Amino acid sequence: MPLHDIQIERYSRQIILPEVGGLGQSRLLAAHVALAGDRAVRTWASLYLAAAGVGRLSGCDAADVPLLARLNPDCEATAATLPDADVALLADPAADVALACPTVVVHADGGVGWVSILECGVQRRSGSPADPERSGTPHSRMERRCTPHSRSVLGLLAVTEVLKLILGIGRPLVGRRLVCDVTAASLREEALEGVDAR
Repeated sequence: MPLHDIQIERYSRQIILPEVGGLGQSRLLAAHVALAGDRAVRTWASLYLAAAGVGRLSGCDAADVPLLARLNPDCEATAATLPDADVALLADPAADVALACPTVVVHADGGVGWVSILECGVQRRSGSPADPERSGTPHSRMERRCTPHSRSVLGLLAVTEVLKLILGIGRPLVGRRLVCDVTAASLREEALEGVDAR
């Protein structure tokens, strides 16, 4: 759908980017992103996604919905309707991209965390062989030791991957994970065993 004048002004700083443009911004406004998992990561991610102009967010924390509406009136944000955000997400197969489960995965532990993509653009069900976390700590059980500042950084990294998927740009983190150690201010890339990189 074409952008109207207010939207062109609102998203002008993104529209001038060659990777986005008017067509890319229209894709963002038409996109539906579902969120699940750690509450703080979902909060930060929802703020970044709304600011970027994603048109629909589901699985948000209920307390964040009014803020998101004020931040961007183009964004339709809805809260998770079930106690377990992962269950709420699996019940919402209409999403274009899912953040945290099952597509863009964020794991946080203290000041260290990582971001990856499992089955790019495909809804993964529980027990999928593509899940590298079967041999480790499931992403849906993030450690409480994760510090607030690391959650905001991990949320931003995850949103970057979501936007890459929606816009069809860059090289998504499929078959790889980006490990971020906020306390040491370091980033490193690791291959995921048993998952083909693209």
